[in-house]
Amino acid sequence: MSSAPRFAPVSRASPPVEDEGVTVTIEVCLAGTPVGTGAAEVTVPPHATVRDVMEQFLKSRGVDENQVSESWRLLTVYGDCLAFDLSLEEANITPGSTLYLGNKESEASLFGFHNWWLLSFLTIAIGITGVICISTAYIVHTKVPFQYGVVMDAGSTYSFFVVYGWAGSKRNGTGVVERIGEPCVMNASLTELGPNPEAVKAYVGPCVQQMQNLVSSPLLLGSPVFVEGSAGFRLLSSGENSTVALAVLETVRDALFSLGFTDVKVGVLGAANEGIGSWVTLNYVRDTLDHLDAHGKRPRTIGALDITDSSIDISYQSRDFGNPNVTTIRLYGIKFPLYSASYLCYGLNQAHLRYLDDLVQNANGTTVVVGPTGAGGSNTSGVSVLVMPNPCGNSGLTAPVVYRLRDITQSPCTHSEQSPSDEETLLQFNYTWDSQECTKRVKQLLDPAFCRASYGDSYCLPSPESLPPFHTGELSSAIHVLTDVVEDLQLNATTNNREEFERRLNHICGMNWTQLNEAFNKSGNADARFLKELCFQGMLIQTFLIDFLRFDSEESWNNLTFAQKMDEMDLSWTMGFMINATNAIPETSPSPLLDGSMYALLVVLFIGFLFTGTAFLLHAFHMRKNHEGFARMVVPIRPAYGTI
Repeated sequence: MSSAPRFAPVSRASPPVEDEGVTVTIEVCLAGTPVGTGAAEVTVPPHATVRDVMEQFLKSRGVDENQVSESWRLLTVYGDCLAFDLSLEEANITPGSTLYLGNKESEASLFGFHNWWLLSFLTIAIGITGVICISTAYIVHTKVPFQYGVVMDAGSTYSFFVVYGWAGSKRNGTGVVERIGEPCVMNASLTELGPNPEAVKAYVGPCVQQMQNLVSSPLLLGSPVFVEGSAGFRLLSSGENSTVALAVLETVRDALFSLGFTDVKVGVLGAANEGIGSWVTLNYVRDTLDHLDAHGKRPRTIGALDITDSSIDISYQSRDFGNPNVTTIRLYGIKFPLYSASYLCYGLNQAHLRYLDDLVQNANGTTVVVGPTGAGGSNTSGVSVLVMPNPCGNSGLTAPVVYRLRDITQSPCTHSEQSPSDEETLLQFNYTWDSQECTKRVKQLLDPAFCRASYGDSYCLPSPESLPPFHTGELSSAIHVLTDVVEDLQLNATTNNREEFERRLNHICGMNWTQLNEAFNKSGNADARFLKELCFQGMLIQTFLIDFLRFDSEESWNNLTFAQKMDEMDLSWTMGFMINATNAIPETSPSPLLDGSMYALLVVLFIGFLFTGTAFLLHAFHMRKNHEGFARMVVPIRPAYGTI
């Protein structure tokens, strides 16, 4: 039986299955275009190109595909620009990819690599510049703050304010002080105002305004103010009016507080401090405190003899440490042992009152009846006046010099049991120049024994032998006499000739009043109030220097100089007081322009700029790479066939 042929089963091939489409999302990055805004999904065949994706997107938005602009771009999430003729595979577009619609202009202006270069360099430059600037501001300090201080010389006849300034960083603990502007002088007597708040405020108010014109108010009003009563107040505070004197100074303090000052110290200047202040001023101006000479040695300092209205104050270097009047001060890191003493009642005005008092006590005058011109210009018609000669003056005064007895005896320097009880007694002095009699009277005035016999133990000169020597030695080489009298005598400041001093004194005092006024009018220095007492003052200074300080030879006299000013600077004790006071005022140091916390904050900020700029720079490199890649993608590289 033949069998049927056996055949293998034939399988029918399945019909080919078309590839599924690729769905991508396109987001519009442009505004004001026909395609609108927002995102849309499009599906294209796997073999489609980027242009097909763009056309399909336009169809989904109802836009004619012919409106596809060559300036439009499809961008990847990394900002890579895709050429239209790239296939999906070449463009690495997979299902679910997101593309962004942009244009060539936005790519160039916003995402172009060259703008990222500019932005990165600008950001890095800001960071580097900022770090350098704030580091410089932190390292380099500001100018040393300037400090100010005010000193008021509260005198019994007149007062004045002086403003001083110095750099906050001192030299070895002491300020390098300079005077700010001119002193403001108040010619009225402060003591006559009494503790009257309104009167005292009106008294100091104009000077406060003048000082505020020199220094801005916040700096001035916060500065220390030293109100120091000088020799006149020392006299008042030691007598019956001591409480009044202190009350007046306290009233000045209250007035300054009411005018805005916050740090006001008041007091009566100690007996030694006035002379020390003058000594410091003199040697500071002459630059002998902390400098070396051409040979590397410290120059000798100069003693100061300050002749004021109420006292004569002397101060000079001395190593006589056993003397109770020797004290040591420290300036600019150097110690200076100083002998300093104040001789109350021997100043020009108070010594003159003692001189007149002596004339009254030993008067051999006559009693006359005066006319309508009397003491102070009051009407004294019919009043008896005691007339007596005054051998220390210029003859020929056109008007009599009349005092009430109380004008002489009310001073603590002249009050004595021998004074007549009738204080209203009028005294008239007829001025003449008798050199021998004047010398005798002034020598007697400076005699300690005569002083004790007339006025008791207070306010008398010590024995000249009690003073430490100063004519020789390594410390003080000379004495400078602070007075205007020598200038009034029309002598030079360096009158190094004793005979010339005496000759000039006799010449000036030998003139009659008319000749004296003519001579001083020519020199531009005529003031009748002072000219009347000029001869007495000159004789007082000469006798004090020769008899008490023992400048009694030509050699020793050569060590004397005379002037109240030097280099246009008034040699007042106030500057020396301020210089010494800076030792106790805290030093201010220059501060950085930026404090630590602000510096740290700005460093972090500008370092942030550096990191940001670096990130921008890396992005610029990335964009450059993309640009180069885009150039390559415009003409895609196809794989070569036939290769194994």
